Amino acid sequence: MFCSKCGNKLDVNSKFCSKCGSQNIGYSPPNANTNVSTSSNNNTTSTNNKKVNVLKIVIPLLVVVLVVGFSAFASYKGKYHTRTIMIYMVGANLESEGGLGTVDLSSVDYNRMDNEHVKVVLIAGGSKSWKNNFIDANETSIFELTSNGFTEVKEQSIQNMGDEEVFRNYLDYVYSNYHSDRYDLVMWDHGGAIDGSEYDELSNDNLSLQEMESALSKSSFAKNKKLELVIFRTCLNGSLEMANVYKDYADYLVASEEITLGSPQSAMFSFINNIEYGSTPQEIGRDFIEGYKSFITNLTFAGDIYSTYSLIDLDKIDKVNKNLNAFSNEINVDTDFNTIAKVRANLLQYGSEAPSYDMVDLQTFITGIKDISSSKADKLVNSIYDAVIYSWSTDDRSNGLSIYFPYNGASGFQSEFLNLYKDFDDLGDYYNLIKKFNLKQLSSSGVKTYDFTANETKVSDIKDNKADFEVELTDEQVKTFAKAKFIVFGDAPSDPNSQQVVYIGNVSKLDGNTLKASITGRQLQVLDKSDPDFKGYSIALVESDETDEYIKYSTSVVLEDFRDNKFEMDTSEIYFALNKKNNKIDIEAVYRKDFDEDKNRLPNTVLLNPKDYQYMAFASSDYHIFDDNGEFLGDWEKTGVYEGYEIKVEDVEYKLDDFNSSSNYYCVFVIYDTSNNTYYSKLIYMR
Repeated sequence: MFCSKCGNKLDVNSKFCSKCGSQNIGYSPPNANTNVSTSSNNNTTSTNNKKVNVLKIVIPLLVVVLVVGFSAFASYKGKYHTRTIMIYMVGANLESEGGLGTVDLSSVDYNRMDNEHVKVVLIAGGSKSWKNNFIDANETSIFELTSNGFTEVKEQSIQNMGDEEVFRNYLDYVYSNYHSDRYDLVMWDHGGAIDGSEYDELSNDNLSLQEMESALSKSSFAKNKKLELVIFRTCLNGSLEMANVYKDYADYLVASEEITLGSPQSAMFSFINNIEYGSTPQEIGRDFIEGYKSFITNLTFAGDIYSTYSLIDLDKIDKVNKNLNAFSNEINVDTDFNTIAKVRANLLQYGSEAPSYDMVDLQTFITGIKDISSSKADKLVNSIYDAVIYSWSTDDRSNGLSIYFPYNGASGFQSEFLNLYKDFDDLGDYYNLIKKFNLKQLSSSGVKTYDFTANETKVSDIKDNKADFEVELTDEQVKTFAKAKFIVFGDAPSDPNSQQVVYIGNVSKLDGNTLKASITGRQLQVLDKSDPDFKGYSIALVESDETDEYIKYSTSVVLEDFRDNKFEMDTSEIYFALNKKNNKIDIEAVYRKDFDEDKNRLPNTVLLNPKDYQYMAFASSDYHIFDDNGEFLGDWEKTGVYEGYEIKVEDVEYKLDDFNSSSNYYCVFVIYDTSNNTYYSKLIYMR
């Protein structure tokens, strides 16, 4: 089976094309009921008179249907409707440091858009500075796009863009001053999943989901006219929770389950230039997603970045809620805890740089635990399928709608977010489920049942640049095993009494009762092309994800530029992807690390191009992993001493290599039980 749009070969079990995102017309939801229409031939096998009578009845009915249908179509596509697009832009550090808001705004072209029927009204604030000449950081004014660009129509002093009253007042202002047949809303800034979005850099406040709903319920759009389309140009807001906020006030929602990215190449508002008087919200939403997809796939300095966006029919969300509550009621947390935890522990979690959000794909999660109640799980999956009418993702584990399920986040964040969840009346049974699950997890958090240091270990010494190691678990340990990772230490070149972390890998499955790991061919060296005598610097790789096709890694790097009296240093995370088929490793992306000083949970969203900098400083740390008796030191991470190696950007070269057989290596497994407690295995020595 092949995609009808791009010709890509399709998986019969995939709802969307993995290449272009188009819907697979041959897809059938798993275990979905198929309605088959059958008719009797009795009316057409009797006398000719009866045949005529049937035709006399059917033809007028058919004419009526066609006339009504054509009239509805004509009224939608033929009338010159007016549309107002509202942009609620909180610049934050995305604008003050990177100018990303200005980049997106500059992509709207008044002369290319249908300016006779489409109005664009912008409110901008929440940033310490702006990289354009029309927005004043000392104001939070409202602008209309005209032939002269964005022109101020209402001057306002600085407003807190994270205040629901400011949001509501903006909605009411536009509704009162721009009379249109249709209204759309674009939300622009950082997104925080269950925490909301629109993080104001000046007030350190943001719009929570509850504040958004409250503002909408008091606005003109609650009393008079629904918003037609809401687009979130933010991170992590493609969730069932966000859909519930807007379902009573809008028809469609466009948002991303994952972090979304920006760069000088983004220009994400160009979709406005394509809107015509008869454009449907589905067409507009899809055009926005296609624009983001094009931006990601055409980046000149990044590879296959993990991304997702979806278009959601908000009229279908109540059915998703109903089926999710019904499935939740089938779960007995006391007896199903380990089943749920084993699946939840190994799910792709969105916003990996901000693990406290605890957001996962709803359909993938339910499919993993469907054996608890397969019939109700099928109904839920089918309703998700109906609600997500268009989805694009670079990974088949995303289906367009995420949900909060507490597991990895710090207990303080879990308590805060669960407290927010009480306000979702339509998800009451699901709230009871995650609350019970969280209480059970917390009740055994810190209660370590086993000692894995006594478990039997095996190792093959480094030979022909290969080394494999394993640890055997008992039957009792297997019952509560959730996942594991392994850490490989090597001798530190600068200190014979210290060790460096050279690799951190993941193990999600047991082979019977055995945990196995390998470091074969997984050492990454960074080379300096300007120095032929330089033997290479070992980078500490952290394995972030693995599929049948690739392994993804990350490591820390500082990008530096001291040219022209600049002193610019950006702490960043560089991501690599190893193609398993050809064993080739490529840079996938470099993200600047963004963290809110108070909440410390903003994910990386700004893409950096290393070619814009002068040097790359690769970071590592030396540790003491042995105590005075030569035993493994459990709190070894506290002993770290930072060091790095600086290379000119144009001289950086990467080489995937095997581990050096002349060095000493040590491996330890970090084992997680279903309550997310961690244990260390015995330290395994490899010569």
